Amino acid sequence: MSAPTLWLLALLLVLGAGHAWSAPAPRWGRPPSGRVLRGQAVGGPVTVNLAPAIQVLNPVNCGAVLASSAPNQVLVLDPTSSSSALRSASRGVQLAEDAPVALGAFTLTGPAGADWTLSVAGGSRIALMGPAGPPPSIAAPSLTLGPSNSWSGSFPSGPTATTTTPPLLLGLSVQIPPFVRNGVYTGIVPLLVRDGFGAVGFAALAVNLQVDLAPMGLFKVADLDFGTVLTGGGPGRVELDPSGHLTATGGAILGPPGAAHPARFTATGSPNMHFGVTLPAAVTLAGPGGRTLRVTGFSTSPGDNRLDPDGQRPFRVGATLELGASPGLGRFTGTFQVTVNYD
Repeated sequence: MSAPTLWLLALLLVLGAGHAWSAPAPRWGRPPSGRVLRGQAVGGPVTVNLAPAIQVLNPVNCGAVLASSAPNQVLVLDPTSSSSALRSASRGVQLAEDAPVALGAFTLTGPAGADWTLSVAGGSRIALMGPAGPPPSIAAPSLTLGPSNSWSGSFPSGPTATTTTPPLLLGLSVQIPPFVRNGVYTGIVPLLVRDGFGAVGFAALAVNLQVDLAPMGLFKVADLDFGTVLTGGGPGRVELDPSGHLTATGGAILGPPGAAHPARFTATGSPNMHFGVTLPAAVTLAGPGGRTLRVTGFSTSPGDNRLDPDGQRPFRVGATLELGASPGLGRFTGTFQVTVNYD
């Protein structure tokens, strides 16, 4: 190879090296034909805060109480009570046993390990709705977590993003006004749970209370007695009104005064409740030799058949004795039935 040829190759190498050293094409330039360029970027971690939730397991069943005239009656369902009886009563509350009793129960679900606080929306007093009349109301709900009352805590730690608390129990105090009408009263406790991140969950916990009327009772104080009646040889009648006043008509003649008196009874039941009295249309009195007399026109003392604030009301019953033309002589006796019921 001649010298000129060697020089030319060296020059080409130098020029080629210089071309390889020149600045590369801008990255935003158009890629060569047939080539595909791909870009990729990695951002920071994605965080999603789930709102806490309340799962209701059981409503609050307050059971049944008897209507009473006592003021400011209080029924308490205490979740911390060591007694087997969940309910306690004070200020005249009379407990009944014909309705279920149970504490409210629920769980909380939220971010594992996060704090939570529980509250009642709208305050701590909730009215129960039921029959017309002064309604009971719930006051001071109390929450228990384990052995002690608490309105705050922490969600359990765990491998999952959310965890659930053990069941929480809700007790409450029910204030019952006097003369509350019988029936079923219902309401809700609006619970709010807030976690440590500020997220909020809501649930409505139902409350039930049954108010019963005390069973009516009837006690006889005195029998109905027409005393001594004389006959004047013809049919007649003797009317004994509930006040004790005697009137004789026809062949009936009144005997010595003082022995006759109306029947007297005392009705008992729920205070201030109206009641009705059912009396027979007629009864038969039996006397000597198979003879009989008829008693009709039973009536009660006038006035308001309403039990007093102590749940009592005395009343009297009168009637009319009918004498035939020849009633006979002797002592005539019989029985009659009186029934009382709430109106």
